[in-house]
Amino acid sequence: MSLINVETLIAADHPILAIKRMCDEVLTGMSGHFDEIYAKDGAPSIPPETLLKGKVLKALYSVRSDRQLCARLQTDLLFRWFVDLSLEEPVFDASTC
Repeated sequence: MSLINVETLIAADHPILAIKRMCDEVLTGMSGHFDEIYAKDGAPSIPPETLLKGKVLKALYSVRSDRQLCARLQTDLLFRWFVDLSLEEPVFDASTC
């Protein structure tokens, strides 16, 4: 259980807040398409929204590789917040990006 609200730690005028809102809005509109391509059986996959938000972070913060992105997700609260990964959830493996 985590009692930290990371969004309160981010400055109110930080551009990442608006970027996350835009990403969430666009990805919500695409969720029907994502639901269609999800496999109904087998191992659960990483939500495409999470992976796409990770790609946005890579572009915004000049992260050079998926491995570096996963390392940042492991230690950076802003990155975890942006991709909607709780503090308790494990970071996905770089080979899945």
